[in-house]
Amino acid sequence: MVDKLIKKGNITEFENKVAGRLARGQLIFGNRLQLAEIKILTLISELKYNEEFFRECEGCQNKFSITDLTEVSNSLYCENCISENFYSCENCGELVYNEDIHSFEAGGYCEACYFKVKQEAYKEHKIVNPLINKLAGVIADYNLFMVEFKIEGHRWNIESYARGNYRLGSWGANSWIDIGNCEADLLKAIDYNLGSGWDKLTAIYLDENTEIETI
Repeated sequence: MVDKLIKKGNITEFENKVAGRLARGQLIFGNRLQLAEIKILTLISELKYNEEFFRECEGCQNKFSITDLTEVSNSLYCENCISENFYSCENCGELVYNEDIHSFEAGGYCEACYFKVKQEAYKEHKIVNPLINKLAGVIADYNLFMVEFKIEGHRWNIESYARGNYRLGSWGANSWIDIGNCEADLLKAIDYNLGSGWDKLTAIYLDENTEIETI
């Protein structure tokens, strides 16, 4: 029972909920369920005030009741250290170190959710760039990974990289843009990342001899 209570996410909220059920007097005294809830409250009191159940916070090294500590990556942290050093992923709620959070639009995400949310945005996007629209109409006859995009005077091309994802990169511009992990959405992803700067794309080269006309 103690181990189960220790693993409860918010022990104070759970304690208040159990105490509330008892206070409402919905159960007759002596009922097995009521006695179990009284036992739970007794055990929680032990956890909160018995120094045997105090542990050191990994962040500030102060000691707290284990009911006031949160486990992250097998380490325990107090509420203040959690607030200062971690961010809750807006998709799954997982706590992530501030320096490891991935930003997308107005949100912050863990790595897994970051790629998932971006891919969902790419999938729903409607292409607006006229050159990319033209490319979408003929790409079935060409190898997309041989295509080059001229953006602000530099040549960019699609390449695969870690975790099964793709990126649009340019050694000349010394820059790379994540464009997701679904080949069917790569053109949408490129258009999405160009955003309102779609006029920065001035040419698309299908191969050495074939160019989609510039704007």
